[in-house]
Amino acid sequence: MTNPEAGAAGPTSPFAGFWRRLGAFVVDVLLLGLVGMALGWLAFDTLAALGAWGRAVGFALAWPYFGLMNSRVGGGQTLSKRLLGLRTVGLDGAPLSPGRGLLRSAVVAVPMFLNGAVADPDLLQVLPLVMLLCLLVFGVGLGLAYLLVFNRPSRRSLHDWAAGSVVVREPMAVGPVPVERPWTGHWVALGALAVLVLVLPVWMQAQMGNKDVAAMLAARATAAAQPGVRQAAVTKGWTSVRSTQGSSTSTYLAVQVNAGAADVKDDALCERVAAALLQRNAAEVDAVDQLSVTVVYGYDIGIASGWRSWRVALSPAQWRERLH
Repeated sequence: MTNPEAGAAGPTSPFAGFWRRLGAFVVDVLLLGLVGMALGWLAFDTLAALGAWGRAVGFALAWPYFGLMNSRVGGGQTLSKRLLGLRTVGLDGAPLSPGRGLLRSAVVAVPMFLNGAVADPDLLQVLPLVMLLCLLVFGVGLGLAYLLVFNRPSRRSLHDWAAGSVVVREPMAVGPVPVERPWTGHWVALGALAVLVLVLPVWMQAQMGNKDVAAMLAARATAAAQPGVRQAAVTKGWTSVRSTQGSSTSTYLAVQVNAGAADVKDDALCERVAAALLQRNAAEVDAVDQLSVTVVYGYDIGIASGWRSWRVALSPAQWRERLH
């Protein structure tokens, strides 16, 4: 079985190469990041108050930027494409309509901004919803990367297929662009990716019955239930400690909570979370050498983020002495 689009883009090929497309995307993301940082500097507390919805702000900036600039509104060129001599066009060589440009952008922006978004833990217990999120984030995300790397020479990916577009080198963006139909092997690879990401949440939900996982979820629930806490995450691990007497292993339980208030440089919330864990999850806490509680306050809008944090790490015995 051969790929009708196999081969590298030669000097007469109209298609933009992998590295130039990747470079253009990175530059555009950096430019949007500067905008996001400026917005965060001007409205830190406002963005922080949005919590998980802050990513909607980044989406509202990135989606139309990529969508409209890659359409006839922007001449088929974002700022980086203009700099690198690339252009997004339809298969007929004409600029995309704004609607097709926005559709193309959405295929990339939706998984990008869903990835890493903080979700309500209760919603993550709903298996069909988790499967849908995994398909959008990992399935579409990995599919985009796969086709950009392996769908040669056109490098057309899922967003190009959806919008009927192609990225070309600017001097050759004239007239219809000869594009072969996708190779059958690409469909097989994409199908395998889809099956993999749909099986993943089923496996993850099955692990929730594991004793250790259940204990971690219980500790997370305790931390999340404390006043002033918006979200919580709990991890358990170990570190290797070297000394003149040799090396030893130290275990820890790390709790991170997102605060809804601006003043996080205050031990009160750390102590409240630690006290609740020592009371309700004593077995889990006493099984480790150190309990660390980190309070973070800030924003994440997808294109930029900013955080302030405060951390207290003590042994279970030291925590009890401090809270006594």
